[in-house]
Amino acid sequence: MTDRIGAGAADLPPLPTLGGLPPLPTLGPVGRRPPPGGARREWVTATVEACTEETAHARTLRLRLPDGTPAHTPGQHYVVRVGRDDGSWAQRSYSVASAPALPPAPPTVDLTVERLDDGELSPYLHSLRVGDRVELRGPFGGWFVWRGERPVLLVGGGSGVVPLASVLRAWQQRGRPGGDGAMHLVVSVRSPADLFYAAELAGSPDVTVAHTRTAPDDAARPPGRLTVDDLRPYVTAAPDALTVYVCGSAAFAEGATGLLVRAGVPASAVRVEAFGPS
Repeated sequence: MTDRIGAGAADLPPLPTLGGLPPLPTLGPVGRRPPPGGARREWVTATVEACTEETAHARTLRLRLPDGTPAHTPGQHYVVRVGRDDGSWAQRSYSVASAPALPPAPPTVDLTVERLDDGELSPYLHSLRVGDRVELRGPFGGWFVWRGERPVLLVGGGSGVVPLASVLRAWQQRGRPGGDGAMHLVVSVRSPADLFYAAELAGSPDVTVAHTRTAPDDAARPPGRLTVDDLRPYVTAAPDALTVYVCGSAAFAEGATGLLVRAGVPASAVRVEAFGPS
């Protein structure tokens, strides 16, 4: 039911006139509408179901959400909060790494957290174990999301691969609509030890890994920064139809966007999400 304001206006006396001026105008009934991003999300308590160490500095938490929690759209994020000793809250946004849970599976999300020694939340989240609980709110985000568009190119730098993994996994979960080549992930990392989800991504036909400092002995590409030539093979013959998602540090996002434009992708087709320290 829509809340209405002014339902009893007919019982009020008429507004006074101001001298010889006509009466002040009145507003009719006003209805409340949900904001464009949906109804306001409430804080919920999630339970840690699993912890996976991705690298020496990153781990994935699988969180079991309360029944009825809406499924996320690939590319969205949750806000996690932790209480401080003074009674205030520390909050941080974390992208979802998993594909949306499909019924009848219980609602879960995977959040991959990179530990920073001077971070406020990441050291605490790295201390959690199975059965621990954490408060979060979401999902949020309406721009950097994948709703089934194709063809798609995903370009990630370091931990920027997290929301892109959600997109790639959702595409694979749906049976790879569009077939081979309809979606491809290019991820830039310093070394093989820095690659998140290595067992899944390394060697996948849907993924290209560019190592910037140290590459495996059998790598076809020598170590070095991402180049136009790394991206050009995945820019389709009709780049105007391509949607590109870029995620990483601000410097990486700016550099990768420039490379994509040089490769022929319209700047308007590039969606960027840059992140900072946690």
